[in-house]
Amino acid sequence: MNKLSEIKSGDRIAFTGRILSNPKKPLVSSRNAVRAVIGDSENLIQVIAFDKEGDKLNLKRGDLVKITNGIFSGFKSAKQPPTITLDSRTLMEKADINFPSAEECIKKKFIDEVNDNEYCAISGFPVVYRIFSYYCNRCKKFTDEMCDCGNFPEPIFRISGVFSDSTKTIWFSTSSEETAEDLSGIEKSNAVNTDIKSIMAKPQKFLGYLHEGNFYVEEVM
Repeated sequence: MNKLSEIKSGDRIAFTGRILSNPKKPLVSSRNAVRAVIGDSENLIQVIAFDKEGDKLNLKRGDLVKITNGIFSGFKSAKQPPTITLDSRTLMEKADINFPSAEECIKKKFIDEVNDNEYCAISGFPVVYRIFSYYCNRCKKFTDEMCDCGNFPEPIFRISGVFSDSTKTIWFSTSSEETAEDLSGIEKSNAVNTDIKSIMAKPQKFLGYLHEGNFYVEEVM
């Protein structure tokens, strides 16, 4: 079992943790990918698998898993959250040992305590500004409803706005369409009917990570 603070990007590691977010597809990706957040009593980390390796993440929130020979990247100084990538040499299996519960593994913080690229849970009140984003597959960037290249991108169901607790206000956005569905209670096919007032009417608890002032929501808790 590795201590994440002692390893380097590119190292192959072993890690045991609880699945803390149901596996989801990223908002945009050049490859078929699936990811989830797992944690132990000290660390929260993203697990990502591409293409056929995605079958290894056929798990659900709360499952306890042991990863052997995963590829580690993105600790502290890296410009991404800590990540374990699963490849053909990686073994991921359910574990049956005495281990902290999912709630005990989740790190809860006030917003002003959250470090950049750190996974944690925050609680507060959202103010929703948008429910759609547009991503141009031709230019590989987020854009307006019509891209500068003349392409009309398909709308992506992504809820975004600002999020506040007693310490600070930050921007937030859902990191997958499944997360937007969980937050709104509406399927993507019916997203135009999202009632943003119902989202803002009560406090929300988000699991995700902060990056350059925006909190990316992986799971609505």
